[in-house]
Amino acid sequence: MVKCYAQDPVYEDVDHEVLGELGMTVLEHPRGFLEVDEAAVVFSLAPNVAVRQVVADIARPAVMVWERVCEIPREGDWVGRAEQSDNISPRVEEMIKDYTELPFPSELAGFGSSLVVFIRNY
Repeated sequence: MVKCYAQDPVYEDVDHEVLGELGMTVLEHPRGFLEVDEAAVVFSLAPNVAVRQVVADIARPAVMVWERVCEIPREGDWVGRAEQSDNISPRVEEMIKDYTELPFPSELAGFGSSLVVFIRNY
């Protein structure tokens, strides 16, 4: 059985209930980061914390689904919502060199067009 964890500081009781019914364990922040390892799939959508930077410091997950990693924004550049709180650091740029980037399935476009899938190269 595959273990599935979810973490979001804004989850309410109903979120915990629904996720529990789906077999997921809801973890309190920052415990979710402690579950990230080489076999993990990390899904992060518009976080308000530096998810990519933390992940780059602790593990090389098998798969990561998050917004496209662009070059480090320069002063005065416009950046998206995730880039404001989940900045691209040199560590993140270095980490993704070990991954193949694929487009997120278009039929799930409600997640946004900048969402991509990174699969670790072996």
